[in-house]
Amino acid sequence: MSRLPALDTARGFAMVLVCLSHFVWSATQTVGETRTFDLLLKLSMIASPAFVLISGITLGYVHESGGAVYSRFAAKLRERGLLLLTVAHLCMLPAFHYLAPSRAEAFRVLPITTTIGLCLLLGPSLVSRLSVRGRVLVGALLIAASWVLVYLTPADPQGTLLDIVKDAVVGARHRSWWFYSFPVLPWFGAYLIGAAVGAGVATASATGSAAVRVLLLKWAAGLVGAAVALELGLLAARLALPSNALLADLGGSVGNPFGKVPPTPAYLLVFGAAGLAMTAVSNVLLERGWLRWLTRRASEIGRSSLVVFVVQSYLYYAIELHWLPPRHVWPVYFLATLGIVLLTARLWLAAGGNKLLVVPGFARTHAAIARLAERGTADVR
Repeated sequence: MSRLPALDTARGFAMVLVCLSHFVWSATQTVGETRTFDLLLKLSMIASPAFVLISGITLGYVHESGGAVYSRFAAKLRERGLLLLTVAHLCMLPAFHYLAPSRAEAFRVLPITTTIGLCLLLGPSLVSRLSVRGRVLVGALLIAASWVLVYLTPADPQGTLLDIVKDAVVGARHRSWWFYSFPVLPWFGAYLIGAAVGAGVATASATGSAAVRVLLLKWAAGLVGAAVALELGLLAARLALPSNALLADLGGSVGNPFGKVPPTPAYLLVFGAAGLAMTAVSNVLLERGWLRWLTRRASEIGRSSLVVFVVQSYLYYAIELHWLPPRHVWPVYFLATLGIVLLTARLWLAAGGNKLLVVPGFARTHAAIARLAERGTADVR
């Protein structure tokens, strides 16, 4: 099964939005919030749902090929997941020291790379056991369950081991032991929904790129429809029980489309739809040959997203938080940082850097485990 260029391009655009988000956040730490910063931060909220959904789409897309192709791909995903959990995190720890108020809190950062790493480790096996509808159902249930657990547990953690694990898995309503975190359960739910989209993309791609676009936009419309239904349901409940404090709180949390930490259902639906629409636009640009230079550069960034994410963490945390140029040159400064990001991506690809993303001995170990699993399945039969 051939690679879908639109996914790499959309991932690259999402990485540019990550850079924008971190640039603006770092600037606000120095000069405070402004209306422009608030607008840019809201725009950049597309990045995280787009990243997770595109990763899920890729898994679901390749899964449809089945057989040895999927087995090799699943092994590569698990290997990449281990790298995200270990090497990538260790590479970014010094940058987290500049992000967090203290050295101790630098170890309390759970970045999106760690959460995606867990998705890559767990996703391949679960997706193989679920139908397309099952992926959507389980994904939605995980997102809902995360918020049920958030409300069933104390809002203010005491720093116990249970608090630490709970905040990492589902997040916290107010204070969290983690300085900043992407809780695993809701984002894994979004990842599974992306895998459901990917199965449809695999079928549609046999017809042509236009069918892929239509499918992505249908899913985007479906997510927006679900967000509207959620808002209307919460509104109706509040009107029916106006004095209910829990319903009022749910409207401001679960129904908040800008609630990212932890990610609210409304946020995942609205900005997930925007991410799918961005992928559809990438598909149009590639098919029509529009903005060719831009799409090629975005694809390069998308294909080297891991190393780019590490580099940008130093650009916006280690450097910008301590040296911000005068306000009138901020656009030039941001474009310069994007230039560094693009140069990093091009050098990485030219050197074949993605081939270096391996865990010694992982391939042999994974193959041996797969053979044992096959023998066990044969014995049961």
